[in-house]
Amino acid sequence: MRHGLLGGSLRIFCGHDSLEWQDPEAEADCYLDLATTDDNQGALYLRGRLIDADPASSSTHQIIRTWLRECDMHHVQCRPPSQLVLPTRLVDVGTDNNSRVKLIHTRCGELQNYVALSYCWGTAQTLATTRENLATYKDEIPFERLPKTIKDAITITRDLGIQFLWVDVLCIVQDSLDGEDWQRESAKMGDIYGNAYVTIAAENSESCNDGFLHERNQARAAPLQEIPLHLPNGELRGSVFICAPIVDEDCFLMRRAWAFQEQRLSRRVLHYRTGGLNLCCREGTWFESVALSFGNTLEHQHFNAIRPVSISSRSQTENHRDWLRSIEVYSSRSMTKASDKLPAISGYAHEVHKSVGGLYLAGIWERYLAFGLLWVANKDENSIPQASRERAPSWSWAAIDGRVSYYWPLSRIKEESLLGPHLNLVSHQINLNGLDPMGEVVEGALTVSGYLKKVSWLPPPSRSSGVSITSSDTWYRFPEFEWGKCLFDCHNAEMPDNLWCLVVIMEMKSANCLVLDHAGCEGKYRRVGLARLRRVTDMQALLSSFDVSTITIV
Repeated sequence: MRHGLLGGSLRIFCGHDSLEWQDPEAEADCYLDLATTDDNQGALYLRGRLIDADPASSSTHQIIRTWLRECDMHHVQCRPPSQLVLPTRLVDVGTDNNSRVKLIHTRCGELQNYVALSYCWGTAQTLATTRENLATYKDEIPFERLPKTIKDAITITRDLGIQFLWVDVLCIVQDSLDGEDWQRESAKMGDIYGNAYVTIAAENSESCNDGFLHERNQARAAPLQEIPLHLPNGELRGSVFICAPIVDEDCFLMRRAWAFQEQRLSRRVLHYRTGGLNLCCREGTWFESVALSFGNTLEHQHFNAIRPVSISSRSQTENHRDWLRSIEVYSSRSMTKASDKLPAISGYAHEVHKSVGGLYLAGIWERYLAFGLLWVANKDENSIPQASRERAPSWSWAAIDGRVSYYWPLSRIKEESLLGPHLNLVSHQINLNGLDPMGEVVEGALTVSGYLKKVSWLPPPSRSSGVSITSSDTWYRFPEFEWGKCLFDCHNAEMPDNLWCLVVIMEMKSANCLVLDHAGCEGKYRRVGLARLRRVTDMQALLSSFDVSTITIV
């Protein structure tokens, strides 16, 4: 089907609900979307839908309530737990716009629906609960002084017919002695977000003062042109609207580290974006701009969002595999305080622990220690890996500023631990800063027994020799092994001529090793990279060239 537009040819692809305009003088194509309304006959043939310019309109709220009702009725994994644990405090928003807003202290055994908010703080909060105003806020929180984002969340909560809202800055005492209230509540994030009726994700708000109920005047909210829809036999069947493609450019929350676990732990998340609303739950996704729902993935291919997950419905191996994938996504996100690297995902770690069990060693699970050690630091145009030894031990992914990925193929993880004869954990020491066993780490050490070999290293043939690691995305060579190569963790790191390889996991014809450097005293080492020895024809001969040693990695 063709339709003249702007002097070019307009091609409609019915399977994709999109248009492609080709200008004969242009080098690139211009893509447009097609949409219609539910009450238009064109809705029988197109998935795309126009959206209301006002995200707080009654029609928009009706859409949200419909989605939530469908999820309540049909999704078993999204149902609330039998033992609903409420947060220590909630904000009582009342039942209408004239209601007084106040802070309440919940009681054990009390059952209440509440909404949770996931948002960006920005540079500063204009209002927060402190020891000084805690008693006052139990009587009334001054609504006019609240940041715009929290005001918008109160509006949505009331419109959903829910009386209570959880917001971190109001429900956690921000200046409690030694941060005790913050540490206690942050360790309960799994319950706080997992028990919420729905979590509001203010994706299009860069700070708490911006708000997220912005008028939407682009794409599906402002179509370019309406055209009649004719079937191939010429019959008129309503109309369709030509729209600019939806582009969610301002997804600020997707860059925030704390928001990862907030959305991963929730039963369902209502995303407010410039291109429209989306509801993600543990079993599906609804799009305001598309008249269909989709199944579950970690990051949906059509929608860049972290999906809620049901830990209890998966096996131990599946949950650990999901943990590794989650670390790959989480590690690329930013945070104001570098020391929050482990605390910002501790709530999710507590939930995963219910399935995986065992010790949690600075972001790595003891049962899957070998897999957890085999991470690599990724370098891209926006991120150069650097180590932060004060935040985590060198063997933990949390020691790296920037994205990490797991070199060991996730699909190969088996139920049994593969430490076996290749690497044995002898002992460990993890010193924490605070009460949360999965929170901030002051220092940590692993004492392991395994195959260790002293090696030298060379730059790639295209680079000059030297001891400076000029790029963390370059494989360096070991002259001791014909097919050995190493990827260093950090950019512009100074390395001695000799390092050590410690075998972690063996494959049929290869060995995966940690690359270590001395850490100041005999028997102590620190991680500096990851090595892979390939095309090994005689594994026993390879291992015989290593020494069996017991060392401590810090």
